[in-house]
Amino acid sequence: GALFVLDSTDESALDRAEGLGQGYNKKLVRCPLGDTTCEAFTYVAARSHIDRDLRPYAWYKELVLAGARFHGLPQDYIDGIKAKDAIPDPNSIRRTMNENLLVSLRGI
Repeated sequence: GALFVLDSTDESALDRAEGLGQGYNKKLVRCPLGDTTCEAFTYVAARSHIDRDLRPYAWYKELVLAGARFHGLPQDYIDGIKAKDAIPDPNSIRRTMNENLLVSLRGI
């Protein structure tokens, strides 16, 4: 996985973007990092909001794949993401915006 350092002044904006209190809860986790352990938080879907039949939009799946590759995650993890079904995003504005983001990330 990957850990990110977040300025505490940005935490409330991230909470809103990730849906804290609207289907997602924040959870403190301990992450091994070399010879030490870090504490971090993550967002976890509430049981009431888990639908195993949902599929990610194709652009989202590609964004997750790009991040996994960038951070050097294990190939079997990447292959697991690749194996997941995805669907086209019916919102053409959101789809185009995120597809353009993916194109710009390919240059990194």
